[in-house]
Amino acid sequence: LVAADGTEPAPTDLSVSWPIENGTPWAGPLIVGGAILMVIGLILYVLGIRHVRRSRGPRRKGLPLPATEPIDVTVDDPDKGVISSTPSRRAVGRGRRSMIAVPVVAASALVLAGCTADAWPDLAGTPTPSPTASVIVPEGQQSPAVTRPQAERIIERVAATVAEADEARDADLAATRLEGAPLAERETLYTLQEAIEDREGLPAFATTPLEVVLPQATEGWPRTFLAVVNDPEGTAATTMFLSQQDAWSDYKLTSYSYLEADTTLPDLAPVYVGATQVQPDSPFLIMEPQELSTAYADVINNGEDSEYASLFELDEDQFRIGVAADRQKRLDEFNETAESTGELTFSTEPGEENPTALATLESGAIVAVTIQEIDTVQPTDDDAVIKLDNNPTVQTLTGVDESSEGFSTVYVDQLFFYVPGQGSSEKIRLLGYVSNILDAKVIE
Repeated sequence: LVAADGTEPAPTDLSVSWPIENGTPWAGPLIVGGAILMVIGLILYVLGIRHVRRSRGPRRKGLPLPATEPIDVTVDDPDKGVISSTPSRRAVGRGRRSMIAVPVVAASALVLAGCTADAWPDLAGTPTPSPTASVIVPEGQQSPAVTRPQAERIIERVAATVAEADEARDADLAATRLEGAPLAERETLYTLQEAIEDREGLPAFATTPLEVVLPQATEGWPRTFLAVVNDPEGTAATTMFLSQQDAWSDYKLTSYSYLEADTTLPDLAPVYVGATQVQPDSPFLIMEPQELSTAYADVINNGEDSEYASLFELDEDQFRIGVAADRQKRLDEFNETAESTGELTFSTEPGEENPTALATLESGAIVAVTIQEIDTVQPTDDDAVIKLDNNPTVQTLTGVDESSEGFSTVYVDQLFFYVPGQGSSEKIRLLGYVSNILDAKVIE
């Protein structure tokens, strides 16, 4: 199958290549074996010559000289009477053979030194590949709602529109691409920015690189997909749910959060397979998605004493730990000056948005919910009044400077959880969170 991008023509020149095995794993052993046989042959050769020479026996003596023949002691022999230090021929022969054997052995060593790792067989066992999870598409499952390129374009357009709305502080423009908690928090932000000059905005949404795309497997509407964008300039990846209500509507961001640095996502289906949407009342998870926000709000309120605490992974929940620490710090600061005239209380309630959930490969689900944190300040003395001298945020949202009844401030928390399936030994894990102010009211 040859494919192009739809714009450029299909390629006309094709090439097929494959690796050619040019290793010589037995070269090293054969060279070593040959060298050993050569040394053995040399030893046998020397021993053979020695044996032949020793087996010749005694030599015959020459004929005796005549007794009457005088011995001429005046023979002109220049070497006569000179003791030579030159070794005998036999000794020279032995020395020459030794000189021959040494270069041969040295040459063998040099040859072996030049052998590479490819010249030796690999005696290590062939590594056994680790099994990977097989993705089996359930019978009758529909096609995924979006492809990766489509998801990239959708996220880029959403981010561009939201950035334009942030610049103009235009809530109506933001509403064309945001829905639910993401829209509500920006409506509050624009109100605050109109009244407070130095009020900072919310971070822009990152668009690349797109690490994860998990589309809902459906051919109808509404449809949803999960995306994880790892912002190279940010400190945490952004996970988000985007939904389309019908074929003529634009995709809107319905929830998002920032993942913890050490967060490990569960195994997800590939983008070309997609995932089924988990219904709010699904009994196949250890907790129904529609009960998740209520249960976690109770955990925030009561900590380890909550009746749902055993279902959550609390030790690694940095959001819960951070909320508890922040509440204690603010309470201590309040009690230093106003303990005798007022009280500061905290509560948490489930959010108003419906949960969004897509199934994972191990029968679990990634579920997005919202909760609301409510901070309440009330006077305990009938003559006391709560003033907002150093709180322009609440002052802007309520439109008053003081109250004899008190104030309540609401924060919206968008949370992403991994909820295991029934029968799993795992607990519910918090994957990511984001928290922003939503509203402030005067207590009546």
